[in-house]
Amino acid sequence: MIRDLVIFLGILIVDQVSKALIISRIALNSSPVNILWRIVRLHHVKNDGVAFGITLGNPLIFKITSVLTVLFVFIFYLYIPKKCNWKRFSIALIAGGAVGNVLDRLLYGKVTDFILIGYKNINWPVFNFADIAVTIGIAFYLYLVLLKKEDEHTEENELISKEG
Repeated sequence: MIRDLVIFLGILIVDQVSKALIISRIALNSSPVNILWRIVRLHHVKNDGVAFGITLGNPLIFKITSVLTVLFVFIFYLYIPKKCNWKRFSIALIAGGAVGNVLDRLLYGKVTDFILIGYKNINWPVFNFADIAVTIGIAFYLYLVLLKKEDEHTEENELISKEG
């Protein structure tokens, strides 16, 4: 539980600090700044939609839905058995990223995005560290549930070794 809290807070802090640095150093909608050749760039934009700039209509309803989703993630975490360390870890990643973006949405009305990956005019939509954490957390959780199922097998193996 402590490890998950550290992961959650670490993601939240990295996300919020990186956004504050971008806001203070790169003008909104200015030309992208090259970081790694011309493939990884910093580009300060604001996103009032869901991931990757997809809009869903009424911003107030979207803010309420975002907060409810974060609450659901926290409640879901509480129901994951303590022995399922990797599932709890993945939910901590999701929660840290989700809270980072919801904070932006509630405080500023829009999310600060700034990582741009692509080449010339072929680019992935601009994103941030919170988006990375959510994406990795969801992918890892799905891997555990659909493919690995490590936590369930670990418990079965422990029971077998105790009986044998």
